[in-house]
Amino acid sequence: MVLKKILIAVCLISFVLLNLSTVLARSSKSDDKFLEMVQKKTFNYFIECTNPENGLILDKTSNSGPVDYSYSPSTTAGVGFGLTALAVGAERGWIEKDHAKRLTLTTLKYFYEKMEHVNGFFYHFTDMSTGKRVWDCEISSIDTALFIAGAIFAGEYYNDAHIKKYASLLYYRVNWKWMTNGTGHLCMGWKPENGFLECYWSEYCESMLMYLLAMGSPTYAVTPDFWHNFKRPYAEYNGAFGHIYCSSLFTHQYSHIWIDFSNKNDGYADYFYNSKMATLANRQFCIDSAQEYPAFKNECFGLTACIGPDGYLAYGGPPAGVVNDGTVAPTGAGASIIFTPEESIKTLKYIYNEYRDKMWGRYGFSDSFNINRNWFAQEAFAINQGPILLMIENYRSGLVHKTFMKNSYIENAMRLAGFRESRGFTHDMSKLKTYRNKIYRTSEKPRTVSMKVSDSYSLNEADFNSAIWKKDAASEIILDENLLQGGSNRQPGYLVSAHIRDNSKYLFIRCLVNDSELVSRKPLSEMHLDDAIEIYIDPQNDKFQWGGQKDFQIIVSPTNDLSGIRIGDAAFKGEKAKLIDSRFRRLENGYEFIIAVAKSDFLLKSGVCGFSIAAHNIDEKLGSDCKFNSYYGDPGIFLGALEL
Repeated sequence: MVLKKILIAVCLISFVLLNLSTVLARSSKSDDKFLEMVQKKTFNYFIECTNPENGLILDKTSNSGPVDYSYSPSTTAGVGFGLTALAVGAERGWIEKDHAKRLTLTTLKYFYEKMEHVNGFFYHFTDMSTGKRVWDCEISSIDTALFIAGAIFAGEYYNDAHIKKYASLLYYRVNWKWMTNGTGHLCMGWKPENGFLECYWSEYCESMLMYLLAMGSPTYAVTPDFWHNFKRPYAEYNGAFGHIYCSSLFTHQYSHIWIDFSNKNDGYADYFYNSKMATLANRQFCIDSAQEYPAFKNECFGLTACIGPDGYLAYGGPPAGVVNDGTVAPTGAGASIIFTPEESIKTLKYIYNEYRDKMWGRYGFSDSFNINRNWFAQEAFAINQGPILLMIENYRSGLVHKTFMKNSYIENAMRLAGFRESRGFTHDMSKLKTYRNKIYRTSEKPRTVSMKVSDSYSLNEADFNSAIWKKDAASEIILDENLLQGGSNRQPGYLVSAHIRDNSKYLFIRCLVNDSELVSRKPLSEMHLDDAIEIYIDPQNDKFQWGGQKDFQIIVSPTNDLSGIRIGDAAFKGEKAKLIDSRFRRLENGYEFIIAVAKSDFLLKSGVCGFSIAAHNIDEKLGSDCKFNSYYGDPGIFLGALEL
């Protein structure tokens, strides 16, 4: 009887396992068929939207109408995706391999012999016919890197001496040392009108690919120090999904299209695992926001750079700064398929099944959609279609990874960066700086009510002990650890309390700054980089615009000798700051000030305006560098509400 029961149990288990394996096999076949369809449709972009005379590819185009080369300029990065896509198409039988080879060689020859460049770097956007610069755009280091990656891949994939030759010549010509501008980082770009851009690739992002190309260069290589120089900020979302962060998903995807980071670490992190955690954090934030933004229902996710109802934005989620208005891009989930295959396929199928009539077209998925605004993109973009196609191929066959990683210069770059095989390695927390970031949701927008004071009140006759400054919770804003927007704060007692008062003429703001280590060394034009208080005012309460003539950013910072305060403003070259009266007193553990903002000069009227206060804390001894913010919701930017 015992033996009989055992045999029955074994049979039942075998039956269950057999049926489960059958279901999984069917599911796998169904998924593969779906992915094949998505890839093949997306591949059309890189055939139809490519100028066969020079290989240039449209930055964007309508996802329904016929191809029009005048629709947009070419994108250099898109050509890099396109060169790689041609090989995928040849491998899958969607295009004759000889045709792919001819178009690849045409592209590489044109870029080497005729395309406008500076020290081997190409312009971000160019004319589809002439290859000339458009829109006064910059010579772009990252777009050049993405193009070079495509060229190197082509050189390895085709058994063709001419393709290999031109791919190598293009790579050899790029002067990475020049793009450093004598610093420890690669610059984001250069313009003939005024030289190098002010921004550098100084933090973890999609630039990992570029730094590896620069280190592996046989002609103009940068040293391995550059790999170690960029910052790697680490944080978690809601106590989970810890990773070295950057907001938009594409920053965690682009390098992985060509570089196989799986089962490798550089002593800091396993970047494949890191991108998996970044994707899961992005997805969880979308799930958590589904009540506010119905586009995220059924676990649909994908916050990344894409077109939105208000233009092209770098949408992204926590633990980095959130940029979210409910816009979802299929490339967010699709290009993360190697990290989160089950979750990514589920999202792509959901978008296809639920919104096929609005989101599926000539080149596969349209760029994005926003259910709250009843808005669906009409276009497809090369830099978002490419990652969908290529990452799905890496998931299905590993073709791009296996081919690209054969390149000897890439192998050497990985060695110089310190990569070695590892299993189970996640992050070395002794080498990473941990940050906490405040997540701002539009549904949690705070409201502050200013306390009314007599028109007779002025800064000339009142002091800090005046009765008008008695505590009032409704008019008080407290900046503490709960409102740490980003960065690392190592000063336990740091705190800013602000109190708001107004009369018919003035808005009065009193700030008490509890700061044991005041740092103020920058000139007036850069005082926001010192210990500083930033006050944002949106009089119309219709989203704050950087540099807008009807929105104001007031900056208050201690003078360099710490004996008073200096007041500046953004976008007005100090002219608005001259209209602000102030009082100051130094405290044993910080300082406090009162400023009087003339309502007429800052377009303030009775009612509700947009208003937020931020504090920048720098501590040289303690190593703090962080920002606190009472409320700051992208995109927009949404400020808190202040009732006057």
